[in-house]
Amino acid sequence: MVRKFVPALLLILPFTLLSQGFGLGLNPSKMKWRQIDTDKVQVIYPVGLEHRAQRAANIMTMLYDSSYYALGNKDDKITMIVQNQTTISNGFVSPFGPIRTEFFTTPPQFSFLGNVEWWDALTIHEYRHVEQVYNARRGWTKVASILFGQNGLGGAAGLAMPRWFFEGDATFYETQLTNAGRGRTPDFDKEYRSLMLDDRFYGYEKASAFSLKDFVPNHYAQGYYMTTHIRRKYGDDAMTLAAQNATAYKVPFWPFSDGLKRQTGLRSPALYRETFEGLQEEWKKESAEIELTNSTKINGEKKAFTSYRLPVFLNENELIIEKRGFQDIRQLVKVDLNGKEEKIITPGLYGSDNSTHSVKNGQLVWTELAYDERWANQDFSIVKSLALGKSTPKKVTSRSKYFAPDLSPDGSQIVVVEVTPNTEYRLVLLDSKTGSPLKVLSNPENYFFSFPRFDQNGDIVAIAQKNSKNSLAKIDVDTEDIRLLTVPKHEQISYPRPYGNYIFYSNIISGIDNIYVFDLEKGEEYQVTSTLLGATQPDISPSGKKIAFSEFTADGWDLRIMDLDPSTWMPVKSSYPTEIDFWRPVSKYGSILDKVPNEQFETKKFNKFSGLANLHSWSPVAIHPEYGGGISFDNKFSTFSAQGFYQYNVNEETSSWSAGITYAEFYPVLEAEARFTDRSRVTRVYFQAEEDEPGASVDGTVRWDERDINGGVRIPINLTSGNHFGSLEVAGIFHQIDVDYENDVTGTDGFFSAMEFEADFSRFQTRARQQVAPRWGQIINIDYWNTLNTTSNESEYFQITGRFFLPGIHKLHGLSIRGGFRQENSEASYKFRDIFAYARGYNVSINSDEIWVAGVDYTFPIWLPDVALGPLAFIKRVKGSVFADLSESTLNPIRVRDLTPLSEVDFRGTFEEFKREYKSVGFDLRFDFRALRIIEIDAGIRYAYLFDGEEIGLDRHRFLPIVATIGF
Repeated sequence: MVRKFVPALLLILPFTLLSQGFGLGLNPSKMKWRQIDTDKVQVIYPVGLEHRAQRAANIMTMLYDSSYYALGNKDDKITMIVQNQTTISNGFVSPFGPIRTEFFTTPPQFSFLGNVEWWDALTIHEYRHVEQVYNARRGWTKVASILFGQNGLGGAAGLAMPRWFFEGDATFYETQLTNAGRGRTPDFDKEYRSLMLDDRFYGYEKASAFSLKDFVPNHYAQGYYMTTHIRRKYGDDAMTLAAQNATAYKVPFWPFSDGLKRQTGLRSPALYRETFEGLQEEWKKESAEIELTNSTKINGEKKAFTSYRLPVFLNENELIIEKRGFQDIRQLVKVDLNGKEEKIITPGLYGSDNSTHSVKNGQLVWTELAYDERWANQDFSIVKSLALGKSTPKKVTSRSKYFAPDLSPDGSQIVVVEVTPNTEYRLVLLDSKTGSPLKVLSNPENYFFSFPRFDQNGDIVAIAQKNSKNSLAKIDVDTEDIRLLTVPKHEQISYPRPYGNYIFYSNIISGIDNIYVFDLEKGEEYQVTSTLLGATQPDISPSGKKIAFSEFTADGWDLRIMDLDPSTWMPVKSSYPTEIDFWRPVSKYGSILDKVPNEQFETKKFNKFSGLANLHSWSPVAIHPEYGGGISFDNKFSTFSAQGFYQYNVNEETSSWSAGITYAEFYPVLEAEARFTDRSRVTRVYFQAEEDEPGASVDGTVRWDERDINGGVRIPINLTSGNHFGSLEVAGIFHQIDVDYENDVTGTDGFFSAMEFEADFSRFQTRARQQVAPRWGQIINIDYWNTLNTTSNESEYFQITGRFFLPGIHKLHGLSIRGGFRQENSEASYKFRDIFAYARGYNVSINSDEIWVAGVDYTFPIWLPDVALGPLAFIKRVKGSVFADLSESTLNPIRVRDLTPLSEVDFRGTFEEFKREYKSVGFDLRFDFRALRIIEIDAGIRYAYLFDGEEIGLDRHRFLPIVATIGF
């Protein structure tokens, strides 16, 4: 069985390798970097972040030397790169070469990791991924790492173990080794609770593959509950040995499931059911003891998962909320108390953990992402505003890192949270019209502030966090005094809303998110709501008679409202029976954060040129019609990449060897390549049977050896703005080409030069989950090649193609129009590569001087089946597309000379202009599915009816396979 497995791994592995990769040139070249470099960890950080780097180095060194919930005894040095130019709250470990971890320093306003220092929790979570990768080097995974380098290690480990294990185990780790972590937060807990309490017990395949039809919690949640349950019932060794058996590939398919069976007697699906049956029983028992408060749902029934969040009263009877869901991208919507909706604006891209908005005096403000045009890791959080009743928003700030804006009572100022590159946290007052900073409030303790709100007196209420504890805080704008109103606690609080002598806010103390209130006069706290799954984001009506909030359900957040009656408020209890303690039975070590050493490691300058020649992987590569293999060099800093490849083209039956380098430290990306190729290209052979008869032609083949040394510059430009992803890339490449023709009469051997110019533009509106195509979008590609200093090999090639996306009849449908034009001299001896997209169904190269194509598509969903074919495939969506294409090629009039290439017939003759049309109609039937619990595939079949197929030797009725995307 093991012997049979090796070919299967080699077939799947190339796709794994091709699925990974990160862009080059991520950070501005002017940045200065330093490093801590020990025998256990290397931390590379921007100048100014030494205190954070020292803390991370100490935590990772402590974890390196420990055996906390060990997965094995394999450790290796890891490189950590600190990224402080992005506003995205994230981090990752790349299991592919070069193996490294990257930390993004900006904390989210709503900490999904719980009430813990962002830096500490991120370090612990990501280091667990490091342990997972290095301890995967066993059995056939170790063989793969020897045969294919780091890409082999990452690919084999990723095929062996499901994604729910990777993220669930790391979530378990962060929960156990801190006082917070996702496993202790109701925000994390509520998703599966909502399904179990509603008896939506989806099967293992659906839970692991996700769904386009129903809300399914992500693999972090599934994995946390399953890995914790396995440890609770079967012991730590069961989890460890299952992972080791999987990466050793004791069996070829689903080895992790087999590893679990060996340790627990149950495979993954049965363990999933056992885990959540137990949780469902416990959750239902707990829910029966909850006495719920009465409130009224405002929004209507939903056709798909939809969330109504962040209610803000516009007046006594209308609110502005954020709406987003499976069929809708993020919108700001006005909703009245009868549930009538009116879209105000579709703002730009932004994560839900940071999104807020504020309304005062007819002005609406919010934040959205903006991007640097060149550097991928440099993005911004900017403030925008809109005068209600208008349709065009105003950019209040640009290239800023401002979060959670709130308008002052008179609308003249905006308070925001600012996070500096050195992780200093500030409250800043802005002029609401110009965006100019009016005042930066002092913060000597460097509290991390979240969700600041003006009170009626013009002072500010916010959440202040430090040392993994948070409090309600009040900041006097005039004196800049910071006063903590509540005792700092580990329980997470969020979304404060001052009103009169009260501050309403969200609190998790009961084990469920609910609305609480702090009485400023009495200094006491009360519970306002008691909900089944969670209530948060409160706002008070202008009269003070109503409170609005968002309440979670299995179909998304609902907008709810209730009368504000202090007599119904409940004193805060000291303890609750619903405390989230699923992690507790396997707790061994407690929080390690107070035990982390404070060693001051030596620091030194980091040389960005170091590690350029870092050979990390060697692997097969297969992209039809070319098959082969290559080696990869990349530096960990993402500024340099080099590859060497051998490829065999099965269509042309030719081979090529190539070596290329890319250097992306500066604004233009520099690249160079040497390619040695056997070339083969179809051309037309002209002949006459008799001297007086008209000429005729047939296809012939030109073969030659080609050596191409090229180099040039490429400029990538990020045009993403608002809710549209956009990019423009322009390139100029100089080629020095040496050709050696098989038949001397087809061209002249020797050197000549060529210039290549490319321009690629794309822009798409972001899509909701169930939308099959962008509602708005454009793609334009231009290619131009021209030979220099040659006459016998003179050639010129120009091509432009475009595709334009438009809304369909239904918001889930899409209409697209495409067109293209190519011009190339059909008589040229030397021809450039043919990359033209012909009328669909005519998948042959068409010889022409000019050719154009136009087409139209209408794409629509057919069915969301959520059907599992055992472990082989989980089918999420069936979608269709009807199309019609029209193309026309032209061969210009020519005068044939004494000897025509590839023809042994001497003649003189004339060919008149020749035109031919290519028309096709048809449909695509495609399936979105997850195969083998590993691979995400969009594939199907195309039927094309070719009106003119028989004229060029093709059947009129053609069925062709489609593989649109493959990912993981």
